[in-house]
Amino acid sequence: ELAKAESQKRADIEAEMRALSSASANRIAKAQVKGAVKARAKAEKSKWMLEVGSRYTQASQYHEGTLKATYTLSPKWTVGVYERYDFQKNDLVEQEYALIRDLHCWTAELIWNMQDAETIWLVFKPKAFPDFPIEWVTSYHAPKIGSQSAED
Repeated sequence: ELAKAESQKRADIEAEMRALSSASANRIAKAQVKGAVKARAKAEKSKWMLEVGSRYTQASQYHEGTLKATYTLSPKWTVGVYERYDFQKNDLVEQEYALIRDLHCWTAELIWNMQDAETIWLVFKPKAFPDFPIEWVTSYHAPKIGSQSAED
């Protein structure tokens, strides 16, 4: 029953996104990851891009919203802001500010993240594989789910 309801909900969202896409001059894209829904809008020839997302888990009644905005300063420089808001706690959970530089075959990002503690990241991403960043950080964080550890 729950899987059928989730499937119907996703089908409704996809139909709505298709309707928005055909009715608007904006390009609309959507991504779904583990029950999350994200919509991206960028007007043609605009320097602004806005992404709005929402996550909701029925079991824990957890609901949060995300907002990401980027502005292209020049063909090689972009600035961005990311905010994550917890609706239960009525509080901002995460803030992130980024300065992004196009390096032809690579993208370099200097990111200042404020979640539980402040973290500064320098991230290099090859353009051929943007989902696989090469990161260099100076602080230790516990291994993330799916990463290899010394115990493996």
